Amino acid sequence: MGGQQRRYICGTYHAGGEHACPNRSTFARELAQRHILEPVINDLLSPAAVAEGIHMMREERTTVPRPAPPTGNSLSLSDWSR
Repeated sequence: MGGQQRRYICGTYHAGGEHACPNRSTFARELAQRHILEPVINDLLSPAAVAEGIHMMREERTTVPRPAPPTGNSLSLSDWSR
């Protein structure tokens, strides 16, 4: 535990040994990140995905009704200074 973690391993196996879990497989962190995380990050941050996200946010801003402004009965900051 602690330090620079360079490999992924089953936490139950690591803490309790083969009696707790028979899965003794380990995977290099760099290899796992390259094959799992990089494609996800590249897809999420691709120009097409960013453009689609911006389009969705702009569309939502124009279609979702805004709440009505507060009426005269609402509290003001001066009500809290007493």
